[in-house]
Amino acid sequence: MTHWDAYWDEEEKRNAKFFYDRRMVLGDKVFVIEVDRGTEELNRFEDKIRKYVSYSANNPEEWFYVLITVQGYRSSVELRIQHILDILKKKNVHAFQYLVASHEAVLSDPLGKVWAIWKDPTPHLSLSDLRA
Repeated sequence: MTHWDAYWDEEEKRNAKFFYDRRMVLGDKVFVIEVDRGTEELNRFEDKIRKYVSYSANNPEEWFYVLITVQGYRSSVELRIQHILDILKKKNVHAFQYLVASHEAVLSDPLGKVWAIWKDPTPHLSLSDLRA
């Protein structure tokens, strides 16, 4: 890993098109991380995804992956993951750009095959499976 950030300075906050929870650079890949605790309504989460999609479409030279980890709060982790995958499918996002996993699975094996995509909701991808 060559970069990790978690804090926004004032200038970044003013100029931000979206806010992520964390960002990292691993090898030659950029990842933004969304930790979904299940406390937000799904329409707010959908709005976050809309902002990522818009930024990505307007800045194709700045390719990044969106890693979404899910914790259970109001519903089971599995149900929340399915709802998020449904949102990603509805938005027709680049399947391999948006990956979803349980937060617990990522903490247990961060480089393991714990990630799912909307086109194949079974966890089967690792970060090393992704193209640069």
